[in-house]
Amino acid sequence: MQAPASLDRFRSAIDEAIFRVLNDRPGPLFDMMRHHLGWEDGTLTQGGKYLRPTLALVTAEACGGNWEDALPAAVGLELLHNFSLIHDDIQDESSYRRNRPTVWSRWGASQAINAGDAMHALSQLVVLRMLEDGAPPHSVLHAVRMLDETCLALCEGQTVDIEFESRIDVTADDYKRMIGNKTAEAFRCALEIGSAFAGGSVEQGRQLGEAAYEMGIAFQIHDDVLDIWGGEIIGKETALDIRDGKKSLPVVFGLMQADSPGAKRLRDMYENGFGPDAVGDIVALLESLGAREFCAAEAASHWAKARGMIESAGLPDDGAATLIEIGEYLIGRPN
Repeated sequence: MQAPASLDRFRSAIDEAIFRVLNDRPGPLFDMMRHHLGWEDGTLTQGGKYLRPTLALVTAEACGGNWEDALPAAVGLELLHNFSLIHDDIQDESSYRRNRPTVWSRWGASQAINAGDAMHALSQLVVLRMLEDGAPPHSVLHAVRMLDETCLALCEGQTVDIEFESRIDVTADDYKRMIGNKTAEAFRCALEIGSAFAGGSVEQGRQLGEAAYEMGIAFQIHDDVLDIWGGEIIGKETALDIRDGKKSLPVVFGLMQADSPGAKRLRDMYENGFGPDAVGDIVALLESLGAREFCAAEAASHWAKARGMIESAGLPDDGAATLIEIGEYLIGRPN
């Protein structure tokens, strides 16, 4: 499936904006942040996907505004997202991200915590400085509030995600509440920010935020499927969430099938622990239980809700079509 051109359209503008934020800040604290974001010696060697800021800028245009007016707030959201990734890497003991050493694995956990905390502060300052450039104060205040609410949700979602690792009684509703906080609230933030800086109405922003939340749920469910079965398409290492004991939706679904012999075996493995050699058996059990099909149907259901909300949000046809094109790609992407 080909990625929509709109997902790459703002990449250079986002790159340049992030570079300006960090360029005049010397010292090891900012070196760590630059490394995490893909910059080495003033050159971007491997940046992120910029999905969240891109959604904000696409939405600003879809609502009839100028995407450049929303750019600093979109960058603030990207910095907030990356603050959470730096801390996630510490908590998950992940040594690599995007084929580069993680901050904690290169500088140690204590310094990585400093880098993450500082990036969180920068995410706020980037938005607040919009006031100096004449941005509407009510839009700036709304964006700062959205960033704080999103940060709180991210932390709550990550807390629950870690708690789930030691439980086998996680339900699908439990899982959706967790990813709602950990993933979908950032999508909500992106579309609400875009609407706010385009001068969209409060009701339109709210409706787009609800659509984004459903889109985020669908995105994360599809991501769970890719973690287990995506290697068949793109040849990457798979089932890392299973190895880490994460309760992704395919695992949750499998554990819920109480009357199935396969599910009983699965529960036994999760109750008594398993090593890396058992991961293949777990994947096979999930496949036999129909976990992949269940997750695909769930992702499609949440995306259908999102699409309906986008179509009824009063956007120009081309703006709605761009958001829908992105959503369709996100639940069908190969990586």
